[in-house]
Amino acid sequence: MKKTIFKSWWLYLLAAWVSIAVPLFAQETAFPGTEVVERLGERVPLEVRYVNDNGDSVQLGALLDKPTILLLVYYNCPGICVPLLNGMVTAIQGLDMQPGIDYKAISLSFNELETAELARQKKANYLKQFPNGFPDEAWHWLTGDNRSIKKLTRSVGFNYIAAGKDFYHSAVAIVLSADGTITRYFHGVYFSPFDLKMALMEAQSPAQRGWEAHLLNFTFRFDEGERRYMLNSARMALSGGGILLLGIVAGIARRRMRQNN
Repeated sequence: MKKTIFKSWWLYLLAAWVSIAVPLFAQETAFPGTEVVERLGERVPLEVRYVNDNGDSVQLGALLDKPTILLLVYYNCPGICVPLLNGMVTAIQGLDMQPGIDYKAISLSFNELETAELARQKKANYLKQFPNGFPDEAWHWLTGDNRSIKKLTRSVGFNYIAAGKDFYHSAVAIVLSADGTITRYFHGVYFSPFDLKMALMEAQSPAQRGWEAHLLNFTFRFDEGERRYMLNSARMALSGGGILLLGIVAGIARRRMRQNN
């Protein structure tokens, strides 16, 4: 058991190290007028209301009680929404974080004609992809009227164009903190579990962060050019990088062993 845990964490860290050289997700080419204008550090409107997949009216702020992944889609989308949602399911399956405890997800349809019943059907289809189940309350599927939809999409810089019954739009996952602050954008449909974990930990309040989050946030930084988390070479050099990496691996492995004993 001990050897297995140590091996898995060495592989986990190696994957993060390899991310220096290998892109882990692709930026999708935006149709003119559908670009995503990043608004890091700004806040989404917490007072806006939507209809959840149970047909209840809910306030956005009431749903944001922890770091949250926001996905702007429409449920009858014949195009990029499907690989976007599938890509997020795959990434979440690779997370070593607890849904509903460490983070949650929200899907919002920007098609005002779509209903809570359709949202419920789509939610059931995607949650059944998790072999070990997924907490119902950890992924909200919302619909709304045009005014409420526009308030949120404009606040995060998400643009789309209606084309008959369909829409031109980009693929993006947006990470929000519990107070609605926009903390990270991931463009495309492929998401690294490591990058997603780093973004969710960054979105935690300082009081919520454990020692693992502090160490990883110290060791890695988000590279705006590469659009992924990379080793912070300057900090590693100053702190004796190899020793710090070994400390991270050893500490995490010890915690995992205690949890499995």
